[in-house]
Amino acid sequence: MPYPSYTEVSVGRQVRHDRCVKKINMKKILVINGHPGSKSLSLELSKAYVSGAKKGGASVKELHLKDLTFDPVLHEGYKQRQELEPDLLNAQELIKWADHLVFFSPVWWSNVSSLLKGFVDRTFLPGFAFKFISKLRVKKYLKGKTARLVLTSGASCFIYRFVLRSPVESVFGRGVLRFCGVKMKCSVIVGDAEKMKENKKQSWLDKINKLGEKNK
Repeated sequence: MPYPSYTEVSVGRQVRHDRCVKKINMKKILVINGHPGSKSLSLELSKAYVSGAKKGGASVKELHLKDLTFDPVLHEGYKQRQELEPDLLNAQELIKWADHLVFFSPVWWSNVSSLLKGFVDRTFLPGFAFKFISKLRVKKYLKGKTARLVLTSGASCFIYRFVLRSPVESVFGRGVLRFCGVKMKCSVIVGDAEKMKENKKQSWLDKINKLGEKNK
């Protein structure tokens, strides 16, 4: 049943129209963890985000790529159709369902994990995520969605941003997500991840939890 635009309250012979000032609008968030390990900071951060997002009233679904069964190699590129495994078909449905995508990944060789890269190669296909209309025109099928990257790096945030010049935002953010119409939110870089002390890690978990609670 649609939420009414106003309520009618009878007062004697008079009818007053009280306009509703707030509509029920539950944000749909898909959290995608691209770390291949069974234990990782990316996994812990993703769980902290999910906990906060649910507390903030969002509808949240999770994809932990290490638990999916699929071939991450696009063997023939786009020259030959490669049938999608059931887990990838389900992933595409979740991507279509979501308003907001949150990707968690380590930064390895200035890019996301090979598992996440392979997932994108196999799922963000022509006809699903984009379509070339001409050599210079692209139809963006994921337009209207937003996304955020939460990245863990062995290097410091300074080195990642000012020496390496934020490589994942360039390749994955602009080259993949924005290309398909997704509006990017500011990424979160968790630096010095490999030698992080417990109190520092807890501080990051709290920050990501609060980010989730704001549904951002």
